[in-house]
Amino acid sequence: GPFKYTHFNLAYSLLTPNPLDMDAGVYSGRLVYSVGPGGDIDFGDRTVANDNNLTINFQLKVNASLKVDFPPGAYRAVLQPVQGWQGWMNSGKPVPSLSASHVFRIAGSGFFKAYLNCEHLIGQDCAISTDTGSDASQVPVDIAVSLPASIVQWPGNQPALKVPLKYGVENAALFKMGGLHGSQSAKMHYDVRAEHVAEMVENPGSTYRGLATIIFDVNL
Repeated sequence: GPFKYTHFNLAYSLLTPNPLDMDAGVYSGRLVYSVGPGGDIDFGDRTVANDNNLTINFQLKVNASLKVDFPPGAYRAVLQPVQGWQGWMNSGKPVPSLSASHVFRIAGSGFFKAYLNCEHLIGQDCAISTDTGSDASQVPVDIAVSLPASIVQWPGNQPALKVPLKYGVENAALFKMGGLHGSQSAKMHYDVRAEHVAEMVENPGSTYRGLATIIFDVNL
């Protein structure tokens, strides 16, 4: 007559890629085993199960971590010539480019992307603007990031040195961390090219300013 197995145990070994090289997210899958004579699970030729399929569902979650720490005061970047304004004015040289930088710390694992949101926009670049009546103008700012050697551009595994950042998630730069990393030094770069500075000096007494939000995101 019918009988019941009250305890039935399965053991399995799951072989995966290196989780530190996988995208963050939920991974799902299933295995279906046949039960009964000649099946994957066979209790004897005269033992017929009331359900001839055993379905095992798997769901595993991969979490990528990312921590970015900017020092106090890093919310403000003052753009100026490499030798300062006074040094340029005394040099008699052509209009220089302007630059600023911030050192920050980054730690984590897996993949991430970086992109910009901008108050003022020229093409895909954030801009700084002055509004002084008839002399209103905007110039683009080249914003880039340099990351430690353990973090590379993805795909391609190129060093992440002065990688341009652009406006919008659709233009995000992609990066890969080679394993799990503690806090390491990185740098943001802000530059206005000399041809755009030439436009700025045509507006003496003006102040150019603008907001750029740098977004680091592990959700690819």
